[in-house]
Amino acid sequence: MVKKFLSAAAAAVLALGGAVLHRAGRFTGTRIPMKSTKAWLGAVIAAALAVTGLAFGSPAAQATAGEETIKLCGGVPTDGSTCSIAIDSQFLTTSPEEGVTLQVSVRGVPGVTVSLSAIVYEVRDADNRVMFAPLSDPVMVTPRKVKATDTVGVARASIKTRALPGEYTSQATIAVQPSDWRPVRGMVLNSADRYAGMDRVSLVSKRPRDRGFEAAPTKDGAFTRLLYNASSSGRYSVQLKQGTKWVPLDANGPVQGAGAGITKLRGQLPVGLVSGRYEMRVVNVTHGETGLTPVGTPQQFMDWKLAMDSKLFNVYTTPGTWDLNGRKWRTTCEAYSATERCRTEIWATQILYQAGTFNRLDGWAFNNLTYKPSPRALWKGNPVGGNGTVGYKGEWTATDGRRWRVECDTATSGRNGCRAYAMAKVAEPVSAGATTYRVVDTWLFNNIVQFT
Repeated sequence: MVKKFLSAAAAAVLALGGAVLHRAGRFTGTRIPMKSTKAWLGAVIAAALAVTGLAFGSPAAQATAGEETIKLCGGVPTDGSTCSIAIDSQFLTTSPEEGVTLQVSVRGVPGVTVSLSAIVYEVRDADNRVMFAPLSDPVMVTPRKVKATDTVGVARASIKTRALPGEYTSQATIAVQPSDWRPVRGMVLNSADRYAGMDRVSLVSKRPRDRGFEAAPTKDGAFTRLLYNASSSGRYSVQLKQGTKWVPLDANGPVQGAGAGITKLRGQLPVGLVSGRYEMRVVNVTHGETGLTPVGTPQQFMDWKLAMDSKLFNVYTTPGTWDLNGRKWRTTCEAYSATERCRTEIWATQILYQAGTFNRLDGWAFNNLTYKPSPRALWKGNPVGGNGTVGYKGEWTATDGRRWRVECDTATSGRNGCRAYAMAKVAEPVSAGATTYRVVDTWLFNNIVQFT
C-alpha cells in the first residue's frame, strides 16, 4: 500500500482528497521548484482522476469544497495559509488503538463555528478509489483570535473515535477534517506548508482482519498466517475446524499482536489430517474476538492434500487404504471417550487352525489399535495408558485371563506415548521354510496410546 503512495495515480488522489497512506505527516519526496510545480501537479492530478473516474476542473470548479471547509477557511483551501487542522504529534508518531480520543489544533476564520469529524479511509489497491467512513460524532469548533490584530483564529478540539468498521480494521488510516469532507473536495492541510499534506494516524485494532496465509502450508503442514495492525493488548490464535470443534494450530501458543504493521502467526497442521477442505479462523483469545476472518473470503477455507511422504502422514491414524513399505494397510477411526481410536489392519497371509488342521488364508488381518493424542491424566487408572504415569512399565492379567504388558516413554514407544502387548497363541512354522506348523504363546503388539 505504501508503494502506491508514490505512484502518479495515488499521489494525485491523495493530494486532492487527503487520502494519504503512510504515517509520516510530511511530504518526503523530491521537492520541485515552485515555478514548475503548478504545471506538474495539474498534470499528475488530471491523470490520477482519469484513473479513478473523477472529474478534474479549473480552480474555480474546486469551489465544490464542502460548506464546512469553506466556513473554516473563508474559501477553498489551496495552500493551508488561512486554515489548518493539525493532530497532536504524539498520535502521529505512535499507533494508538481504535477508540482513541484525538487532540487537535485548528486554525481558521475567527468567530465562525465549524463541524469537524474523524474519518477513516483507504485507497484500494485494485483501482486507487478512496473508501471512507465517519469515525466520530461531529465536534463543533469555533476558532478565536489570540490578538486583536490576528486574521486567523485558533482552537483546540478533542475528538473521540469509534470502533473501526470491519472492512477497515487491517489498514486503518484516520484523519480529522470538516464533517462534510469527501475525496473530491479540497482538504484542510496541517500547516501553511503547501507540501505538508493532511495529518493522518494509523490505528491498531483488537479485531485486525485475517489476511490469510503468507504462503500455502508446506507438505509437512508448517504455515504462517498474517494480521495487519493487530493491537498489542491481545494474543492471537489460528484455529482449524474439525467436526464441530475448533482446534488451535499455533506452533508456540497464541502470539501477541505486533501493533502497526504485520503480525505473523506461525502454525502447524496436526498429524494425520486427511485431505479435504477445512474452515479456518483467527481469533483474539485475550479479548474473545472471533470474527477476524471474513466470511466468504478465500482465507476462510484451506484445501489440503496429505502426501504419504509428509511428516504428518501416520498409517496408524490416517483413515484410508494405503500402500506403504510394500504392504497394504487399512485404517478407520472413531470417537472414543475424549479422544479418537483408530483400527489398523494389514493385508497378510494368516495361518488358521481349524478342525485339527492348519490353513493359509489371505485377507485383512488386525494389526493394532491407536488412541490419538489426549491428556495423560485421562488414562489414570488404565494400565494400557500407563495409568497416566510418565515412564510406566508393567504387566497384568485382565479379567478374561489374558496377559498384558505395557511400556511408556521408551525408545520403542517414543516420548508421550505407550505401547501395549497381549499374550496370544499363534501358529508358526516348525522350522524355516517348513509348511508344517505348531502353536506357540508370544507377545503380540496390540495398542498405541498417544499423549498431548
